[in-house]
Amino acid sequence: MSNPGQDEERDIVATWSLRARIFLIALLVVGVTLGAAAWFISRAFDAALEAQLGQELNTRLLEIERLFSLEQGKATLRHRPADPRYSIPESGVYWQISEHGTVILKSRSLWTTQLPSDDEPLAVFHSDAGPQHSRLFALSRKVAFTDASRTKGPKREFVLEVAEDKRDIMHLQLVFRRNLYVALLLIALVLFVGTLLQTWIGLGPLATLKARFRAVISGDSDRLRGNFPKEVIPLADLVNRLLEHQDAQVTKARRRASTLAHGLKTPLTIISIEAQRRAENNEADGVVLAEQVALMRGIVERELARARTHGASAGGGLSTKAHASVERLINLFEHIPGAEHLVWRNSLPEELVLAMDPDDFGEVMGNLMDNARKNAGRNIFIRAQVLRSQAIIEVRNDGRDQAETRPGSRIEEGSGLGLSIIDDVLEQYGSSLKFTELGDNAASAKFAIARRH
Repeated sequence: MSNPGQDEERDIVATWSLRARIFLIALLVVGVTLGAAAWFISRAFDAALEAQLGQELNTRLLEIERLFSLEQGKATLRHRPADPRYSIPESGVYWQISEHGTVILKSRSLWTTQLPSDDEPLAVFHSDAGPQHSRLFALSRKVAFTDASRTKGPKREFVLEVAEDKRDIMHLQLVFRRNLYVALLLIALVLFVGTLLQTWIGLGPLATLKARFRAVISGDSDRLRGNFPKEVIPLADLVNRLLEHQDAQVTKARRRASTLAHGLKTPLTIISIEAQRRAENNEADGVVLAEQVALMRGIVERELARARTHGASAGGGLSTKAHASVERLINLFEHIPGAEHLVWRNSLPEELVLAMDPDDFGEVMGNLMDNARKNAGRNIFIRAQVLRSQAIIEVRNDGRDQAETRPGSRIEEGSGLGLSIIDDVLEQYGSSLKFTELGDNAASAKFAIARRH
């Protein structure tokens, strides 16, 4: 069985953003690369510096060997070496001659100390045996001499040694490493800026794709449109094919629902006539039958409204001029018998354009205005609060009490079916209806919808 903690950790890693992954990989690669470069370059510089110092010590050693002589059994130098630092105590440059481990000659710069004897020829070593335990870079060589005052005789073996304090080398190494690290830091900064640009520019098409998806979801566009890199084009094509398939399926489903609902209207009309006949004949089942027919008719009307609804995602950028659309509805309602006394006050801005399908807007406003017409005393107000990205549409009637009711008329309550249809339509646009009763049948209905600029 998998460990739940490990699964959760894998999920966290899987949800990391592409930018975070690119940054982490870039930091890792840059860090490892520059670290390895710093180590390799430092080692190469140290090796080159020590090789140069080794050549210099070898030259010094040849000078001591050339000046060395053995006369009447006594080892000596013909004259002082050229470098004056040999005469300065603890100057950092030293030479020494030993025989069988015993120092017989040395530079004044060694003062009271001596170099460790090394019998290995051309041995390069580091030690802390210099003056004041300083670290030395030394070179030694074993040589054999005969007494210059004798033509024949045994050869005597000596060990010649030269050394130089590593402080000068360490200072050069420190300066070099400081300059190297500054240079590598600048390189890392340039690479980091390059990574930022690469991330910003390289992932730019994903931001564009995200914006195109939002346009499809909001209904501003019906497809993913735009110029995409060739790596993203197959994905955009697949999504567009999926959207086309979805539109086709929705259209078929809407057509089937509309066909079914229209097919039921004729039988319902016949049954309604039969229910009315039975009710007029005082038959008991006439009232029950009429109630059931009314219920079924409401269901059919609601399904027809749903079939006509397009929704925000299917709007494909369709828009509605709110003021003109409401004016057309007012012209229709003014021809309804009994509505001659009503005053319609359309205060919607003429320039207000809503991100809503015209048919859907007409379905919502038609039901709201019809509900207001049934309960209004005289005035019906239609206005809007326009915000930056949306508008809040309000339909309000002034209401009427029993004293205002004209003889032979009756106050009709708001249609529950109509409000249900409104809720279904607004739900497709991510909105909802706020219905407020103000007393005496007066009411206010508001809903918010996105604007188009």
